[in-house]
Amino acid sequence: MTNSESYLPGYSHRGQKQIRVDTAKFAYLTSQGILEDFAQGLPVSDRKLVLAVQGQIYGPMFDEKLTVAAWKTKPSWVVSSTKDRMLPPAMERDAVTNLKAIATEFPTCHVARLEQPANVSAVIDDAARLPGCPRQDVHRAQNLREPRLKDGEKGAS
Repeated sequence: MTNSESYLPGYSHRGQKQIRVDTAKFAYLTSQGILEDFAQGLPVSDRKLVLAVQGQIYGPMFDEKLTVAAWKTKPSWVVSSTKDRMLPPAMERDAVTNLKAIATEFPTCHVARLEQPANVSAVIDDAARLPGCPRQDVHRAQNLREPRLKDGEKGAS
């Protein structure tokens, strides 16, 4: 894979252009990628911390095919970020459909768990309370959850 190729065939998004791969095939994001595309919804000091602690990902793992996937037999929940610059919203919606997942969207950057931790925690809590939720009854399960915060509000960290 070259720096100009997408890890997500059929999808491209602004932040993917900031992925670099070193000679050992480990992928990482440029400073610009972290600050402007991966964590752009966080305060600048938090973005700099994310940049300082970013790990590397073994690039070829994106080409590996799963042989067993829990989502095929178990209920799934997905938190999507509507202001994500790393994963295109269309790709995230396609994933929700393929997984038959219960979806929750937040107006956040790629790292919703850092930008709106209380809301993401509420989704996890709800998922834990509905372990047997049938995947075909997605709307019923979504309606059980009341919003914890108004759009744009940040939870306590």
